This record gives sequence, structure tokens and C-alpha cells, in this order.
Amino acid sequence: MAWSVEIVCIGTELLIGKTLNTNAQWLAKRVTSLGLSVRRITNVSDDINKISSALQEAIQRNPRFLITTGGLG
Repeated sequence: MAWSVEIVCIGTELLIGKTLNTNAQWLAKRVTSLGLSVRRITNVSDDINKISSALQEAIQRNPRFLITTGGLG
């Protein structure tokens, strides 16, 4: 069984259709090429409470790896 990976992408622009989520696509392709299994990709807005909730939920699912991206602007 492959190790599970979750990706959490942060950015309101991803949710309103302003920006295509190419980070998730790139990461999923690389992770899969390493023999790991992407179990979930989550997009969340630029709100600290929503980010915190998304990360807590992901941690409860107990993935082997949790990758976050975005939230830089």
C-alpha cells in the first residue's frame, strides 16, 4: 500500500476561478511519480480560521505527508 499524501492549497483566488490551480496538478504528478498516493486535494480561502480547520481535518485523516501550498500573497 502506497503512503498517503494530502495537499492543502491556500488562496481565495483558487476558489473564485481567478487562478487555475497548477500547483496542485504539479504536486500530484510529482508525488504520484514517487510511488505515493494523493488521497485528497483541498482548496481553502485566505482566512486563518478556515486554513486552521482544513489543516486540522487533514491531520485527523492521518496522511503520511501533508503538503501546503499558496498563501503567499
